[in-house]
Amino acid sequence: MLTSMPFARPQDLGPSVAIVTKVNRIQDQLVKKHDVELHMHVNRLEIAPQIYGIRWVRLLFGREFPLQDLLVVWDALFADSITLDLVDYVFVAMLLYIRDALIASNFQTCLGLLMHYPPIGDIHTLLHKALFLRDPKNNPRPANYQFQQNLDYYKTRGADLVNSTR
Repeated sequence: MLTSMPFARPQDLGPSVAIVTKVNRIQDQLVKKHDVELHMHVNRLEIAPQIYGIRWVRLLFGREFPLQDLLVVWDALFADSITLDLVDYVFVAMLLYIRDALIASNFQTCLGLLMHYPPIGDIHTLLHKALFLRDPKNNPRPANYQFQQNLDYYKTRGADLVNSTR
């Protein structure tokens, strides 16, 4: 994929460009595939995935979860595959987890949610969703496929939310 860049110098194809390409692909292809409305909203607000996604991917979600949950995420990522392709789907599952809050929010609130990811109830549910998104034929549909949002948390953050979930 990176070699298709015409007139690219070798130094232009380093890790910095690779991670930008990765987060762009996640938002422009995977998020769009799984939730067109969310994809359109984030694009309408002009929130580039590099703003939040580089930190998510580069640190393997190290700043987004408490240590106990992070260890579970890392166990899942490293046990799954040497290529760490599950990272892309954890990224998408995280966006879908806060989907309703993002869609109901303006630029500032969305950015706040993405840069200070809210606590989640059960990290295993998020990982099951990521596995299902990656391969729905070989992974069971999560029991709570549509996540319920922690509305009290968002309200204290100043988000203007609707009370409906998908």
